[in-house]
Parts: sequence; structure tokens; C-alpha cells
Amino acid sequence: MIQIDVRTLLVSIVLIALTVLIIFTIILVKNAITTVKNINKITEDASIVTAVTADKAENVGNVVSDVAGIVGNFTGTRQGDEGLISTLANVGKAIGSISNYFSNRPSRDEDEY
Repeated sequence: MIQIDVRTLLVSIVLIALTVLIIFTIILVKNAITTVKNINKITEDASIVTAVTADKAENVGNVVSDVAGIVGNFTGTRQGDEGLISTLANVGKAIGSISNYFSNRPSRDEDEY
């Protein structure tokens, strides 16, 4: 007849449960490390996109301010406040800003990662 000591049985069950818990913890840590690496890649890509977006927004802001200056100068010229030379100079600056904006845009091939 086989005799099983209750104390030995309980210790064995606890050791098996502890082994399973350690295995689950190792798997959890492995998955957490992979997740953190992926989050770091996403954060780096987001910082690049943010920098590009900020640069483009600044360029668009310059174009808008130049166009607003032209409209103001046309209105002022119409009312006789400013001369024709000043208005033409601002038109030239606006055209330069617009051409600068479009020349600094990356091609569609560069936009794709």
C-alpha cells in the first residue's frame, strides 16, 4: 500500500505552483521588454514626424504672413498710403516664400517610410 504524507504533498504542490509562477513571470518580462522596444521605435518616429510638421507649419506661416502683407499693401496702395514699389517688393517676397515652400517639400518617394 502507498502512503502519502500530507505535509510532503502540500510542499510538492507549493513547489509546482511556484515553478509555474516563475515561468509565467519570465514570459511576462520577455513580452514587456519587446513591448518597450516597440514603444521606443514609435516614439522616435513620432518625434521625427513632429519635427517635420513643425517645420512645414512654420513655412506655411511665413507664406500666410507674406500673403497677408500683400493684401494689406494692396489695400493701402488703393487708399494711397503706400507706394507701388513697396507693394511690388512684398509681392516678390510672397512669391519667393511660396516657391521656397514648394522647393523644400520632399518628393512622394521620400515621404514613404
